[in-house]
Amino acid sequence: MMRIRYFLTLLLICSLGLASKIKAQESDMPLSEADSMHVASGRLLMNYLRLPLVAENSTTPLSDGLWKIATPSIPQRLEPLTHRPLIPVPDLSDAMLEVELARRVLSNLQYRRLDLFSYSRTQLEPYGPDYSYIRPHSDPSIDGGELSDQLLNTGKIHGVTLKPRYWFFGMETALQFSQNYISENWYKGGSSNLNIMFTNLITREYRRGKVRWKNELENRLSIFNGAKDTVNRYSVAEDLFRLRSNYGYHAFKGWYYSFDIEMRTQLLTNRAENSLKIQSAFLAPLIYNTGIGMKYELDTKSKRVYGRSVKMGIFLSPVSYNLKWSIREDIDLARHGFPEGKTIVHQFGAAIKTELVWNFDSRLSWHSRLYATTTYRNTVAEFENALNLSLTRLLSTRIYMYLRYDDSVSLPEGKSSYLQVNELVSIGLYYRW
Repeated sequence: MMRIRYFLTLLLICSLGLASKIKAQESDMPLSEADSMHVASGRLLMNYLRLPLVAENSTTPLSDGLWKIATPSIPQRLEPLTHRPLIPVPDLSDAMLEVELARRVLSNLQYRRLDLFSYSRTQLEPYGPDYSYIRPHSDPSIDGGELSDQLLNTGKIHGVTLKPRYWFFGMETALQFSQNYISENWYKGGSSNLNIMFTNLITREYRRGKVRWKNELENRLSIFNGAKDTVNRYSVAEDLFRLRSNYGYHAFKGWYYSFDIEMRTQLLTNRAENSLKIQSAFLAPLIYNTGIGMKYELDTKSKRVYGRSVKMGIFLSPVSYNLKWSIREDIDLARHGFPEGKTIVHQFGAAIKTELVWNFDSRLSWHSRLYATTTYRNTVAEFENALNLSLTRLLSTRIYMYLRYDDSVSLPEGKSSYLQVNELVSIGLYYRW
């Protein structure tokens, strides 16, 4: 019995000695290896501790030995960790919690086991990436493929060279149903009616340096079936075919030295109501105007309201030449300002042409045009205004007012005013690009 008691006592003493030896070995083990034995469930934390550790807030190289870093103040939530030999790691499933736990461990390691750190952030700064050689490209031209030789081998890059754009294209087209009022002395004839109107405006503009060259092709056609007309199958309310070219060379600010050419006629034959008498036809008449002078351009866009813009052009010509010519003699020449027995008229004088496009927003716009020529004996002036309201992308309504003054024409019997009026309200298809 005594032998059994001595044997158990000896076995207990050996067990205590073995336990103390194991504990001493664990204390000598690097903390990164010891902790990795207890953080098996936290994969991100274990990866952090196996990477080379980089210390913060140090200016002394590691090669000089261990740093003397004062123990930082620890938040209350971390104070219990300082009294434990090992940091307990719970079974973390959320990656954000793993990152937070790793940050705590690294913060504590900096003053508990600084010998485990291989680098400091101050030591690694000279080896960081250097971006100083990357500079913005100052050349305003775009080559589409230029990169720094220090980044890529440009010999293997096939860039696309973008050529400067000098020509600009624009087009407006509309097909609308309208109500039209025409005064009795309208120079091309016609009567108030309900009609179908087709308008088309094509612009082609060249802009390069100080040069501005704008070309326009405009066609307006409005036809109706007059209820009171028993002779003609249809009547023409408005028929215009216009070509215009304006060349400008920049002088100062918004002003240009300018040369302007314009030609106008109509395409269809129009007869008087209940009559076979021709009032106008193709090239009957043809009106040609050219002049030199100055042109002012203004083009602004609002930064606060989307779609709001103002575009204006004013052409002043103190020297202007105007030609009227009719290929036919059987039209009403007096209505167009021809002297009796003549089919061609040459006139010199001055001219003014203005255009205004005011977009109040992306849906509502106002287009205005003023054209006036004078020979200092007779004056012809045209003032057009159109208010366009886009209901949808393709549907719009339009209010149009066309005033014309020509004191060279013969007045109808019983009329004493040279003012002519053409008004209409229409709704239909409209597209611009």
